[in-house]
Amino acid sequence: MYLTFYGLADKPFNATPDPRFLYMSPGHREALAQLRYGVEERKGFIVLTGKVGTGKTTLLQALRQRLDSQTAISSVFNCTLPFDSILEYVLEDLEIAKGGESPAQRLMALNNFLIERARTGQNTALILDEAHGARGDAPSPRARSAQAAGRPALSDSPADPSRNPRIYPDATAHRGGT
Repeated sequence: MYLTFYGLADKPFNATPDPRFLYMSPGHREALAQLRYGVEERKGFIVLTGKVGTGKTTLLQALRQRLDSQTAISSVFNCTLPFDSILEYVLEDLEIAKGGESPAQRLMALNNFLIERARTGQNTALILDEAHGARGDAPSPRARSAQAAGRPALSDSPADPSRNPRIYPDATAHRGGT
């Protein structure tokens, strides 16, 4: 009904985020630019925070659309799973043969995949959405680029309400993970 009334071609209010309807405020443009730069330049771990409803998930969807087709991407949308389950999901998402049944063997399979892609100049990104719900049993990320998005509680840095969503590069994780 409102499509005709407002002259819209598509329904803008769906249950899942749709980057076609993302309002690119200056903060959103900057956040997307930093996310994209972080992935393309292999800057390591990047944290995106913002209050509920500020468009973090939609920004991550927009990022996926803007990355080149050579970038392997795994997006985890349920970070409340135990680490072993997240690892299994990532392996499946990236189409990596599991290499064994133990968590260590699966982690080695992921690590070998990442090393081989880096050796051949290919990029890989791991996107953890709703990361504020992540369990504390995960080791440091080894992916060349990783993005985590969540509510301000995800970051130890104070949220700046004038610029949501925020990106906080984690230089320590970058140096330790590459």
